[in-house]
This record gives sequence, C-alpha cells and structure tokens, in this order.
Amino acid sequence: MEPNVVAEIETLKMMARNWKQGYESWIQLGEDNEYVYEDFTEDIITHMHPYMQRFVECEHLTSAEAGDLLEYCHGQVRKLREETDDAERRAGGKISRICERLGNLFASRKR
Repeated sequence: MEPNVVAEIETLKMMARNWKQGYESWIQLGEDNEYVYEDFTEDIITHMHPYMQRFVECEHLTSAEAGDLLEYCHGQVRKLREETDDAERRAGGKISRICERLGNLFASRKR
C-alpha cells in the first residue's frame, strides 16, 4: 500500500475517533441515546462508505482492506454504545437503578 494511502487511512481513523468523542458529549445517562448511535452510524455511511468505495474503484485499497476500515469506523459506534452501557451499570446509572429496584422487589417478596 502506498504511503499516501496509509496516511489517508490513518486520517480517516482519526476522524472516526474524533466523531466518537463528539458524540460522547451528546450522551445523557439515564436517557434513551439510540438517536446518538443512529446519527453516528449515518455519518459513517454518508461520509466514509463513498470514500472507501472510491478507494476500491481507484485500486488504492482492496475490498477487504476497505471493509476493515469500515469495520473500524462502525466499531467506534459499538465502542460508544459499550462505554455508555458501562457507565449506566456503574452506581447511579439507569441499569444500576433498575437492578436495585428488582433486588428490592425480590427482597420484599421473600418476606
């Protein structure tokens, strides 16, 4: 792979990480954040997919290499979702509160 293509790929990966960081500021713990993941995914589809398709058409990347890059970008969305889920599980998060309520419900039924 040519050095300029490698540099382009690294720039695109950095862009995906920067987008992730920007979308992190949209996350509201305890709320439905599905729209954040959908918007992030839409940005990747709108901006990255055509770029990767052009790389393949110009034979700068193989389909597999372009697929790996797109997987990396979509992985940033999954990573954001996982980080949000982890934050929700910590004390005070939505999942933590639900588990606490279920625990209290089961404890009251045992009495």
